[in-house]
Amino acid sequence: MWSVLNKAGSMGQSVLSVTDRCFEPAVDIILRVPSLVLLDYCWQFELDRTLLWGADNQDNYGIFNTIIAISLVLQAFAVLLLPLEYVVRLYMHYISAAVLVLANQFSYYHVTSEAAQPAGPGLAGFFQLVPVWRIWGDAADGEDRRPQVEFLRRQLAAIAVHLAAAVCVTVLLEVEDTLRRVSLLAHAAPVVALMADMASGADLVTLHNCASAVTILSCLTWLLGCVPACIEYYQQLYLKYYFHATQVYDAAGMARQLLWTLFVPRLQLAYWLCLVLTQFHHYVYVPRSHPIARREWYIVLLSAVASTTASPISLASFCVAVAYGSWATVRLLRALLRVRTAAHSGWMDAATVLVLALHVDLIHLTVRARLAVMSVALFVAATSTAHAVYDVAEAAVLALSASGCRRPSRHLRVVLVCLLLAALPVYLTVLLCRLFERDFWILLVSSSALTLAVQALGLLTVYAVLLYDAQRSEPWRHLDDVVYCTRATAGVVQLLVVLLVVATGVWESMHGRWSWANVAVLLAHCYFIVWRRLRDGCSQLMLRRAAARTARALPEAAPDQLARYGDVCAICYCAMSEARQLPCRHLFHAACLRKWLYVQTKCPLCQAELGDIRETGESAAAERKGSAAAELRQRRPPGSGEGF
Repeated sequence: MWSVLNKAGSMGQSVLSVTDRCFEPAVDIILRVPSLVLLDYCWQFELDRTLLWGADNQDNYGIFNTIIAISLVLQAFAVLLLPLEYVVRLYMHYISAAVLVLANQFSYYHVTSEAAQPAGPGLAGFFQLVPVWRIWGDAADGEDRRPQVEFLRRQLAAIAVHLAAAVCVTVLLEVEDTLRRVSLLAHAAPVVALMADMASGADLVTLHNCASAVTILSCLTWLLGCVPACIEYYQQLYLKYYFHATQVYDAAGMARQLLWTLFVPRLQLAYWLCLVLTQFHHYVYVPRSHPIARREWYIVLLSAVASTTASPISLASFCVAVAYGSWATVRLLRALLRVRTAAHSGWMDAATVLVLALHVDLIHLTVRARLAVMSVALFVAATSTAHAVYDVAEAAVLALSASGCRRPSRHLRVVLVCLLLAALPVYLTVLLCRLFERDFWILLVSSSALTLAVQALGLLTVYAVLLYDAQRSEPWRHLDDVVYCTRATAGVVQLLVVLLVVATGVWESMHGRWSWANVAVLLAHCYFIVWRRLRDGCSQLMLRRAAARTARALPEAAPDQLARYGDVCAICYCAMSEARQLPCRHLFHAACLRKWLYVQTKCPLCQAELGDIRETGESAAAERKGSAAAELRQRRPPGSGEGF
């Protein structure tokens, strides 16, 4: 029994610890998102009008608006920089201030509405009209008493509201001073005076103003009492971000630490999701007469994304969302295909989108122009993510061929991913060509997607070849050649697509659309894409031809030599009906040696250098002929002589 209770207690503690680990980061993000909303709002709508100290603003509230905007910006940075404990305390003060403001507004509304009503009978007259326990009943004794009872209900409800507000503030701020607790009920004084028939009309408004002054004075004294704690915290900030950083690192280390404190990727992602979902909801539920509501769903989604990306904060959040989307996609497919590849963070995709946005000054464009730029940026990011997915799919194909797995589900997942990689880039390219005019830049962006589709089709062909080899009873000796020819064909098709893009760029440059940007991109494309692909393909072809010549130059093993060797090929682990002999006298299949020599020119078993293959082949043949002649002489009877 006790063991069961101990296990239950340990399980409960583990659940609570996991809940704490998940709950605290979520609360941290939720509490800091409003600071980004505030900074974004100040950047978009208030920065030019308020931070110039009213230079372009001719009203009387320019300086006041500037002070308010600066205080809001400082509060937003405080929420971003403060630890979670201090952020919670700050929110308690915000909520308490909101409660006090609402209580003040309620008191003003109640006092002004009651001042316009006829005077009540007074506190002493109520208990003569109706008992206290029947105040909240369905009806009073007599219709003439109903107005007085309703009046009393309103006053008691107002007192209950002010009492609840005072209790809420007391609990949130942990107020322990009795005088300050009583001062939080200052707005109940006009209600009590009205019930006692001690004030009416303008006197009630005066009492309300006095109660507001008492509340403000109490808040100011409370804030003055918080000054020592604020000074202590700013000392901690100084030690953390300036003194410690400059003593341990340098000014760059201090700036880097401050930047990583302000820039939290999960916070940026949460803020971007809030923005996009809000704008998407607005576009979905707008009247059908709105032009956005009649477009396709992806246009509506892109419009929502473009509308929200109007400041540096929202642009950074969008780049973070791109990185997280790329990372999650690759990680999901790695788990689906059950392979382990190099980690893909997605930050390179985000950096590409950021560079493109900064190049065209995205945040200062109109929504329509921003939509066009972001469509291209998202296309580039999706293509880059698809290339990372292709690496995962290629690793899965090779792993299935090596492990000999026969589970249909794993093979089906690999085939579906390859088909998706072949179809999705073509679909996105068609969408891009429908949205924009087909010119050099659109073809340049689309070429990466089309080459990916060709690679995916080549990978499907390689998968089919490997699947055919797995179904054979004996290994297919020409498998490596077929795989190489398949990949080479896919490479040639990719090269043709790239050459088409280069030809389009040259044609546009020769027919009036010449620019330095086009020439620079064209030259970079020719070097990094065309020349390097040609160089790599030719080098691979020369290496394979050299490996084939080396394998052909090696001497063939005789049948009796294979019988004496009596072993399998050390590369493919299959029996040898024909083999080639290395200078170190190890035997291997000719096709296996060709694949091995393509990688390195050493013996797979003893790692001996092969040297000059022709010389070693001739010496091995002469040695073999000499050993055969010596064996023949030993078999002759003595005295038989050399000749006739």
